Amino acid sequence: MVRADKRQLEQVLMNLVVNARDAMSEGGDVVIRTQSETFEKAQERDSAVIPAGDYVKIQVEDFGTGISPEHRQKIFEPFFTTKRTG
Repeated sequence: MVRADKRQLEQVLMNLVVNARDAMSEGGDVVIRTQSETFEKAQERDSAVIPAGDYVKIQVEDFGTGISPEHRQKIFEPFFTTKRTG
């Protein structure tokens, strides 16, 4: 069982992979891995708490040329893009 919205998870992964593909104009690979994880005790970060239990970790990695230095500081801005209009 997964405690997630299947459509949202699918959309997040698709957006991530499509954006990575579009950014790798000179080629590269995108790798998606899954792995079972068991937390023996609760995991806390800031105000979020993940209870102890069994989970699945999803890891996405791309092996493209990388993000240019002038774009790195902007990558978490919600409307930043390097794509042309249209």
